Amino acid sequence: LDFALFPPDLDIVAIDFSPRMVEQAKLKAAQYPGHLEVVEANVEELEFPDESFDTVVTSCTFCSVPDPVQGLKEAHRILRPDGQMLMFEHVRPGNFLLGAMMDVMTPIVRKTGPELNRPTADNLRRAGFRITREFNVYLDMVKLFEAAK
Repeated sequence: LDFALFPPDLDIVAIDFSPRMVEQAKLKAAQYPGHLEVVEANVEELEFPDESFDTVVTSCTFCSVPDPVQGLKEAHRILRPDGQMLMFEHVRPGNFLLGAMMDVMTPIVRKTGPELNRPTADNLRRAGFRITREFNVYLDMVKLFEAAK
C-alpha cells in the first residue's frame, strides 16, 4: 500500500517473508514510476551485502518480527555509513494505563497477529541506531521514527 507514497524515479527493493504477499506486491510494484523490485526475504537474515542501501523504510513491520532487535541490526548492517532508517510503527505507549492495557492485550493478540507493546525506540538504540526524530502520530501508540546509522 505504501508504494504509491514513494517519490517517483527511485530504485527500491521491497521485501516480505510471505511468498503470497510478494506476489501481490509485485502486481502493485509494476505501477510504480521507477524501479521497484519485490523479493522474498526475512528481515532477521538479509542476504544483501553490507552497506548497500541509503535508506530503510518500514511500515507496521517490527511488531510482527519475532526478534525485532536482530531485524534492526540487519537493517543497520545493510545501510551505508550515512544511511537513514524511517519507520511508521505502533509501539508500547509510555502512558501507564495505556501501556498496561497493551501489556495485557499482547499475549492474546500475539496468537493471531502483532505484538502491541514493543519498545521500538529502545530496540532501535540496541541495534546501533541514533534516533534523530520521534513523532507521535496517535496517542503515543503510533509513531514515526527517523534514525541514523
